[in-house]
Amino acid sequence: MKDDNLNTAEELLDKIGDSLDDLDFEGLSNSIRESVEYIRREAEKGYRDLIMTPSKEQIKYSKYYETPYERYKVAERRRQEERAKRAAEKETRVKRPVPLFKGIPGKILGPVETGLGISGLIVFGGLSLVFGIPSLIGALMGGTVSAAAAGILGVSLPFTALSGGLFGHGSFLKNRAERFTNYQKECQGKDYIMINDLVEKTGYQDKQIKKDVHFLLDRGIVPQMTMDERETCLLFTDEARKQYNDAEQARIKRELEELKKREEQKELERKKQEGSKAEREWIYFSEEMNAFFEDLKVKKGEIDNPKLLRDMDEVEVLLRQIYECIEEHPEMISGTGHLVSYYLPCMIKLLTTYEDLEEQPIQGDNILKTKQEIEDSFDTIISALTNMYDELFRNVSMDISSDIQVMNAMLAQDGWNDDLHNR
Repeated sequence: MKDDNLNTAEELLDKIGDSLDDLDFEGLSNSIRESVEYIRREAEKGYRDLIMTPSKEQIKYSKYYETPYERYKVAERRRQEERAKRAAEKETRVKRPVPLFKGIPGKILGPVETGLGISGLIVFGGLSLVFGIPSLIGALMGGTVSAAAAGILGVSLPFTALSGGLFGHGSFLKNRAERFTNYQKECQGKDYIMINDLVEKTGYQDKQIKKDVHFLLDRGIVPQMTMDERETCLLFTDEARKQYNDAEQARIKRELEELKKREEQKELERKKQEGSKAEREWIYFSEEMNAFFEDLKVKKGEIDNPKLLRDMDEVEVLLRQIYECIEEHPEMISGTGHLVSYYLPCMIKLLTTYEDLEEQPIQGDNILKTKQEIEDSFDTIISALTNMYDELFRNVSMDISSDIQVMNAMLAQDGWNDDLHNR
């Protein structure tokens, strides 16, 4: 392509030259016009090639031709890729659990002492056997022990005993270290563990585990571990300790309440048997009233009539007021008449009947009439209970008036109430 362009340029120059030689001004004008058109085409072609095919220098320094926003997008894309890469590495990285024990005592020393003990037993025990048995036999037969044998035995026997001690102590440390390792395996990563669960999972005795736990606690080998007062549970976190303390306080409170109830029940039974007439009457009154309140609560959940439910609520309010009044003034219990022996059971019977009538699939005239009579009876009951409550307070008011009169008389007698004295 390059050679073709050169040829075309040479041809245009030759035409221009020929036209000048021949003084052909019209041909010269055409040749010049063709040359200009040729130069224009070649210039446009070179510009397009420059745009479509960047040079090495353009590629090398292209970042200087980017806009700030384009550079920001490239940098932000790289940062996002780096963050995603770090997040992926973090997820795939295996976290090593924090060891529960600061260090397991005897894990190294136990095997070392055991090995030294075995070696000592083999060496010094063997020497003791080699020289001790013949010397013993000779002594029994009336002979004498040589000085060399006595010297060797004097050294080998103490070292044999020392080796035996090392072996025993090393075995103890080794076995205990194995137990500690198993404890750590079962407790690692837990907030708490029950001693019974530890017994079941490790196979060790309850007494042995508690002894090991006390050893660990006394030496602070497991700083985050505590044991409850009843020695039933090991706690490793503050949250577990808080939950345990809350549960323990709730248990103590519950046991105290149960103890109080048992004592009250015991005292109640004693009063039923040995109490005065007034005490027995109050106990009977209290038990019947509480039983009625429980039955009334059940009936409220089974009856749908809104008016009757309102009447039941009003009956309960009046009866509780009467109950509180009798509790403060037990001597007025006789003023309630047949309240607990007849009226309360009768109300429960009426409500039960009303409930049965409501469940009937066909609400005939007789059923509707009976239901209406029961509803009307509660209006009468409410009126009677209101009068009873008012009468109880009238008696209280009379007692208070009598107390006031007696007090005024005594004040006048002592000269402290001039108004009464002048009368």
